Amino acid sequence: MKLSSLTTVQPHNEKLLVELANMAGDSYLEELWVRALLDGMPTESEGSDRERYLSRALVLNEAMAAAPSQSVHCTGDDYGLTIVYQRSELGETSWAQLMKDASANLVASVFSDEEIDAYERQQRRMEGVTVLDWVEREEAPGDFLHITLTAVDADHRGSGTFRKLLEPVLAYADAAQLPVFLETYSDGLTELYEYFGFKTVHEFTDAHVPLVQRCMRRDPAAA
Repeated sequence: MKLSSLTTVQPHNEKLLVELANMAGDSYLEELWVRALLDGMPTESEGSDRERYLSRALVLNEAMAAAPSQSVHCTGDDYGLTIVYQRSELGETSWAQLMKDASANLVASVFSDEEIDAYERQQRRMEGVTVLDWVEREEAPGDFLHITLTAVDADHRGSGTFRKLLEPVLAYADAAQLPVFLETYSDGLTELYEYFGFKTVHEFTDAHVPLVQRCMRRDPAAA
């Protein structure tokens, strides 16, 4: 998927993928889902350096899994990153399966034995608010776009980078007449996405964690 004014990051460009993952991982230390996951890690994993490393690794694994389907995009200045896939471009696999494989790679290559146990335990606690297949399971819309990650460099927030990331996605969706889906856990981001035409269509909760997974949909503008 080629998005106007954004760079599609190819899977062989590992250097750029790492740089973008580092930027986004640092930004995502404040994201509520990531924060909840890290809070379940052993005390030895606490502290800015190890937590930053783990957050960066989470983003990098997702980006590496998404890049072969042309789903990783960044602004020209590399201050913004979005991962958005088109369902038809995944072929016979699913996003949930890609993320399952990415999680397995993360466990095998990043975590210590103690962290593996904690990660798997926390994943089970959070599975009620980590519903990856809700679009196909509850919306069944045929082809669609799904934004799974959007990150802006912390030093460049308020510079218009978020809009630069989102507007090409929405323009592509309108031209192809496709709905766009995403998830967020933040009241502030929910309001921001509402400004761009998204509406909350589902909410998932879990008694184990104080999070609400808000699932949002934007229908294409009339042709």
